[in-house]
Amino acid sequence: MAGKKQQIVIPETSTSGFTGMSKKELRVWCRAYYKNHFIGEKVVNLDMGIEISFKRLGNKKTSYGAAMYPKKAAAILVLDEMLKYAIHTNWGERKLDDPENVIAYCNYKCKLLVDNELCFFAINVQICNDGKFHYSLDECRFKYKTSRNNPAR
Repeated sequence: MAGKKQQIVIPETSTSGFTGMSKKELRVWCRAYYKNHFIGEKVVNLDMGIEISFKRLGNKKTSYGAAMYPKKAAAILVLDEMLKYAIHTNWGERKLDDPENVIAYCNYKCKLLVDNELCFFAINVQICNDGKFHYSLDECRFKYKTSRNNPAR
């Protein structure tokens, strides 16, 4: 019986540029950064071997669709690395209010070191009826402290 899959690389980032910013400022920054660095780009997830595209909807849902805080803003800096090394966890069904072209979701988990603290992010990827995969949303689920020397704790 095979063991659990392990993330092979844990990206690192820092909240140093985001402390003291209001939620509104963080949302505006995240939206602009995503637009300028990710829209139209693609990344291959190493766990599933699928190409994931960054679309406008992923920007809106990430910036305005959930809670915003400095750690989430810092994660946007390395979002492409997170998607590359994220581990597939399960499949999600299409919601009634999803666009017609969305047929399901592919859900991932990703470890990320933020200010030397290990955080876990859930990442949703839309599976569309044209056979393409699109980044949809990331969300910090839980975290625990760890040292830089032992990030896989």
